[in-house]
Amino acid sequence: MRQAARDLAGGAAVAWALPADRTCAGVARSLLGDLLGALRVPRESARDAQMMIGEVATNALEHAGGPGELWAYRASGGVVCGVFDRLPEKAPPLRPVPFGAQDLMCEYGRGLALVDVYAKGEWGVHRSRGQLGGHVPGKVVWFRVDAELPALRCGGPAETARNLRDRLCARGVNGVIVSQSPRLALVSVCHGLDVWCRAGGFQVREPASGRSCVRPAEEIAAVAEHAVRRYEELCRGAS
Repeated sequence: MRQAARDLAGGAAVAWALPADRTCAGVARSLLGDLLGALRVPRESARDAQMMIGEVATNALEHAGGPGELWAYRASGGVVCGVFDRLPEKAPPLRPVPFGAQDLMCEYGRGLALVDVYAKGEWGVHRSRGQLGGHVPGKVVWFRVDAELPALRCGGPAETARNLRDRLCARGVNGVIVSQSPRLALVSVCHGLDVWCRAGGFQVREPASGRSCVRPAEEIAAVAEHAVRRYEELCRGAS
């Protein structure tokens, strides 16, 4: 697990296969607890994260035919943790059903209501692709955990762009084009989704709004995941 923690701190996304049975929640809690411990996340925050990942894994088992993968990568000053499954069309509600609600979504929403509280609203669900081979489409339910991670020394724009391209190709994102100059590189994904690689970070341009967001270089895994998400949404006509 120390190697996984070093890989994550170095900008990689780490992933494990989860069993498609009742042991999935316990396996997810154990793996994530070991990872966050190796990253020296405070014990209380790690316990909360273990509780949340167990709820998310259980929901995937009960409502999506089973969790496929447990994910973790660095983003927004912390660690994003998630459970991927293979049913992109069957997404949980982004506004969890309150405790005590008696409707058809009650069982689905109850665990996610806990996630919403403990994650302080920093959670969500989106289309994606599996990370463990096969380029399987699906969705990921994720939340963020605060963590103090070391600064990451990154290469120049051209090297960073090639790194991002390789990550996207490994996820089955086709047609990625890299253009570069001495101080700037561009990764063109699809349908106007562009990622500009500059010294120290990324600028991601959203094709629908034309707006851009900026991310530091150490969050390359988060940038790759964002690009995979948009690729799935744009190329499959999802809203």
